[in-house]
Amino acid sequence: KLLQILITYRNQNLNKDFLLELLFPDQPLESINSHFYVALSTLRKALEPNLKSGRKSTYITQSKNHYLFNSKALYLDADEFIRLINKKTDSLASRTKNLLKAESLYKGDYFEEYPYEEFLEAERSKLRADYLDLLKQLAHIYWNPNNYQLGIEYFEKLLDIDPYQDVVYLD
Repeated sequence: KLLQILITYRNQNLNKDFLLELLFPDQPLESINSHFYVALSTLRKALEPNLKSGRKSTYITQSKNHYLFNSKALYLDADEFIRLINKKTDSLASRTKNLLKAESLYKGDYFEEYPYEEFLEAERSKLRADYLDLLKQLAHIYWNPNNYQLGIEYFEKLLDIDPYQDVVYLD
C-alpha cells in the first residue's frame, strides 16, 4: 500500500502524517510510527536490494518530515502515457503515432485490483478520462472516407468503456 501511495503521489513531497493516515487510518499515532518505518525500510530494500542506507535511496527520499517518490529515476507506464498524450507535434501522422503508442500502454483502470482505495480514485479517474479522450481523438482522426471502419472501431471502444456518453453516439 505504501508503494501505491508513493506512485500515486509521485514527485510530490508527502508529509509523514498524511502517509500515516492513509496507511493506518483510525489507529493511534504512537503505535503506528514503528510500523511505518518498517514498511518504509522494507520497501526501500525491495526497490534497491544493495542499498546500504535508506537515506541514500534513489527512489524514496526524505527531507525532515516529508517523503518523495522520485519517478524520474525509473520508467512508469502511467508517466509515459501522460507524456505521449500531451506531447505537441507538428503533424497529424506523428500525433496519431503518439496516441497509438499511448493507447497500447493503457491496460485498464489504474490499480484496478484495488477498487476501494480512496486515495487511488483521483488518479484513476484522471487517467481513465485521458484514455477516453485519446480514443475519441483517434476515432475522429480515422473518421474519413478511407478509414470509416477504423473510426467506428474507436467509437465502439469508447462506448464499451463508457456507454453513457451521448455525444459519442451522435459522433
